[in-house]
Amino acid sequence: MPPGERPSFRFRRIGETLRVIRQENGWTLETAGRVLDRSAASLSAIENGLQPIRPRDLKHILDEYGVTDPARRDPLLALAGQGRQKGWWHTFEQRLSPTTLDFASLESDATAIRSFELHVVPGLLQTREYATKVIGGSGVELRTSRAMEIEIDFRMARQRILTGTRPPQLSTVIGEAALRQMMGDQATMRRQLDKLLVASRLPHVHLQVLPFASGSASRDRRAVRHHGCRPGTPSAGRDRT
Repeated sequence: MPPGERPSFRFRRIGETLRVIRQENGWTLETAGRVLDRSAASLSAIENGLQPIRPRDLKHILDEYGVTDPARRDPLLALAGQGRQKGWWHTFEQRLSPTTLDFASLESDATAIRSFELHVVPGLLQTREYATKVIGGSGVELRTSRAMEIEIDFRMARQRILTGTRPPQLSTVIGEAALRQMMGDQATMRRQLDKLLVASRLPHVHLQVLPFASGSASRDRRAVRHHGCRPGTPSAGRDRT
């Protein structure tokens, strides 16, 4: 994994669970390494989510760790398999970070998505014009026009989950500030508001607006997002908006 790159959500979840199981067995990394014929460094990398693991290798580790309960094994093996699946996001490989692609993968697997955004419309509900203004004003230095187009294309592609055959239940709270803050001209905002109106009519989209009158709650600047996922999929992630 490249220096500075965050580990995959899936592989981090696998690694955390393997660490717990190893410790339940009372084994050090060195002891587990001898049992598995692996180096302690290799196991440490797996436990920290820094090294991808194939389902067959994970199965071997679980066997040696004495994990026989399907309720514990199956979700982990499903995670390892999902981590190697190819999806539409792989067309953006070499152009966006693995962490960003992994986020889209989690989003694609979600059965429910809940988000809370005070100051900007969520990425899944943005028009292309609005997304262009948000990405262009994100403060990332030395971003080329081509790099911006890639990010915008990626954001638009993410939205296909809302019109797919198995769309997630999307529940989102948007702050009034996001609807009043001008991103571009009036025509851009009008089209953005129209898109929100159309989306709110979808049976699987529940959209609410938090008004300024709500008081102190509206001063919390944090954006929150939660994925309710299919079995074997991590449940949380952070939206790049």
